Amino acid sequence: MSEQIIGHRPLTAREIELMNRVKEASAHAGELIAELQRELVAGEERVKCAVAAGSLCSLVLSADEYEANRWLEIAKDHLQMGWMAAGRAISRQLTF
Repeated sequence: MSEQIIGHRPLTAREIELMNRVKEASAHAGELIAELQRELVAGEERVKCAVAAGSLCSLVLSADEYEANRWLEIAKDHLQMGWMAAGRAISRQLTF
């Protein structure tokens, strides 16, 4: 007996192919947002410092960097929701 995720219907081979394309496209979109954040917000070295595990580094943004980051975070949220919606359009889950 094959295991199945509760609330999910089995996908056809074509639906799996489409879902994988959505996942690839969303990964590229995420890479672009990360690149924009590096370029527009803090620069490569400051971003590395801010996310380094275990480091005590504060990231101080200028007003322009703050504004750019704010819009990039909004873009990231909306893109993530859009890609999730595309995936649900393919999978058409059976539950809420």
